Amino acid sequence: MEITPPLSVPYLGFSPRHSFFTGIHDPLHARVLHITGPEGEFVLVNADLIGLADTLLGEGRRFASELREAVGRASGIPAAAILLASSHIHSTPDTLDFRPLREAQGAVGWLEDLKDKIVSAVGAARRNGFEARLRAGAAVFSGFSKNRRGEPCLDEEVTLLVFESFDRVHKVLLANYACHPVIVQVQELVSADYVGAMQRTVERELEGCDACLFLQGACGDINPLVDDSRDFRDVDAFGAALAGSILDLERILAESGTAEPVLARAASETIHLPSRALPDARESEKLIHETSRLKNALDSTVSTEGREKTAAAIRRNEEKIARIGEGNGSFAAEIQAVRLGNSIIAAIPGEPFCRMGMEIKRMAKPLRGIPVGYANGYLGYIVPPDSWERGGYEVELGPWSKVGPESYGLAIDSIDRLMKKVTTV
Repeated sequence: MEITPPLSVPYLGFSPRHSFFTGIHDPLHARVLHITGPEGEFVLVNADLIGLADTLLGEGRRFASELREAVGRASGIPAAAILLASSHIHSTPDTLDFRPLREAQGAVGWLEDLKDKIVSAVGAARRNGFEARLRAGAAVFSGFSKNRRGEPCLDEEVTLLVFESFDRVHKVLLANYACHPVIVQVQELVSADYVGAMQRTVERELEGCDACLFLQGACGDINPLVDDSRDFRDVDAFGAALAGSILDLERILAESGTAEPVLARAASETIHLPSRALPDARESEKLIHETSRLKNALDSTVSTEGREKTAAAIRRNEEKIARIGEGNGSFAAEIQAVRLGNSIIAAIPGEPFCRMGMEIKRMAKPLRGIPVGYANGYLGYIVPPDSWERGGYEVELGPWSKVGPESYGLAIDSIDRLMKKVTTV
């Protein structure tokens, strides 16, 4: 299902923060996996978006929650068995709500249309099902990513689940890998980045492939080696290489992979994650006054370089002020676990660091752990305490830093409980 926005819906630029697309390099899509098994139904929605914040429609609305509820009403599937997963693609609209997206022309209409399209796509997936067997495996895909903080953790594993009809006419692939899709961020063309390039290649090259879904892993501190080159040749190279790894793995599984039970068992719980530390009232007031001073100075700044520098400082301060405005209360976070065959998806509503992904894989053994970030909402970076102490962008004050370092352990404990729940017969 295509979900490309109108060009009036902005993306996250640097300065100005909300910049506007001038064209479409490649369209955005939402893909759906629907499973009916002995323990009921499960739906996974994979959208070419940067994320899905509950705050997108403003006070009194909860967009991501409303979307899941709409899917549930249309399908009869309980919310715990509905997973909304964004690929975290940066050359897409600001659906993280760093700035109020709803204020942009056409944004609310696009969001409401997005909800309707996803509900429709789920309905189509339920109608067009096929009896399937499941094979799954993993392979190393190296040489394209790095830990952008210079920390020792780097997850280069691609995990693949293949649902194939017994007559081998239809296949649906579910791939998991961890790397920020930022190669063409901060440029003026809508694009699904390397994720879209990979999906198009797999769906074109693999005979009988109805869809290739992508689950973004724990990529909070993992970037492409090329960073944000803004070069579509880099997008194509990354996407082709990742597609090649997935296609190779699919061939191996088709020839020698052991079939697994096509069951889906889901569970979720809502935990409360404590806020990060915020400036006190005096520091906050000082920040507000400084921002006002910079705005006045901007009017009298003549040079282009000076105006850009001042505008960037204003933007940084405004985002700090916005985060302070959210308050220091706790944030409700729904953690979800889904067993698919001999794999367990652990879904987190934020940007987990690589360390959390590796811990999820360890905890899942002897089953296969699949960490998924940017799922069912957005609560910013979830950072291990020792990484928090090292500082860096991820823990600076802003809308991307909502929860404190204690949240890492609380999320891990919740995942552990849920994993036990979905593996207990």
